[in-house]
Amino acid sequence: QQKLNKISQAQHKFAELEDTSGGKQARKKSKQSLEARLDSEEVAEVKATETGHTFTFTMDKPKQVKRREEEAARHLAERKEIRRSAKHLKKDKIPPKFWMGKRVR
Repeated sequence: QQKLNKISQAQHKFAELEDTSGGKQARKKSKQSLEARLDSEEVAEVKATETGHTFTFTMDKPKQVKRREEEAARHLAERKEIRRSAKHLKKDKIPPKFWMGKRVR
């Protein structure tokens, strides 16, 4: 009886849960909004304004990033060349099964 009284007199508090899902990065890039995709663009675009003229140009990527991308592209091309159909692979024939002198599955 005392336990029930303690439980019924307890004051419950409602609190907002923090969003720990990672937000924009948790979703696939194709499922993100255009705004989110533009925000996460890795291309460094620089806009400079000088005497009423606006210059827009893209910064060069670091050599290490370029080399890594080239290696990945080369690797994918190599894998694509090696890829072949599995249609003509030979399978071992399974001998038929017999039980009581009759063939069974």
